[in-house]
Amino acid sequence: MSTATKGFDWKDLLIGILYIVAAIALFNRPGAALGVLVIWLGILAIIKGVNNFIRYTKVKKVTGFNATILIIAGVLDILIGFVLLFNLNSGIVVIGVVFAFWVIVDSIAHILNAGFFKARNKGMYWLSLIFNVLCLVIGISLLFNPIVSALTVPLIIAFYFLLHGIEEVFSAFVK
Repeated sequence: MSTATKGFDWKDLLIGILYIVAAIALFNRPGAALGVLVIWLGILAIIKGVNNFIRYTKVKKVTGFNATILIIAGVLDILIGFVLLFNLNSGIVVIGVVFAFWVIVDSIAHILNAGFFKARNKGMYWLSLIFNVLCLVIGISLLFNPIVSALTVPLIIAFYFLLHGIEEVFSAFVK
């Protein structure tokens, strides 16, 4: 059964809403959020990985483009998700670095596949490019500023979730 109905994709809407809910929770209580954040990240990473597999087939079917980067990003998302879920203490210790790589890989995958929107909706194409370049900058800053990242990781992650959530909600309407 397809989640896309006449130009609307419930799956993308649900993922976007989950990201936005996570962002709001992190903005409201950044100090208390780290343990819950690791579990939430694990769940979201697995869902996102599965969505990348689904998106790969859709991109290939619609454009004929072999978007292998989506498969790679999907596998990495799922692996990161399981590591975070089943090794909570390690997840808390390395969340900045793990999250940085996740954001970087996901952002690059979305930038490389933004062309999917270009023929359908130029506004969505540019929104996707801008949001994902911002997310890429966030990922790189997490990677290269570990002290700043450690102190601000819940807020940086909240900002990433908000941007990515908005992009997913918009993409639910542009199919």
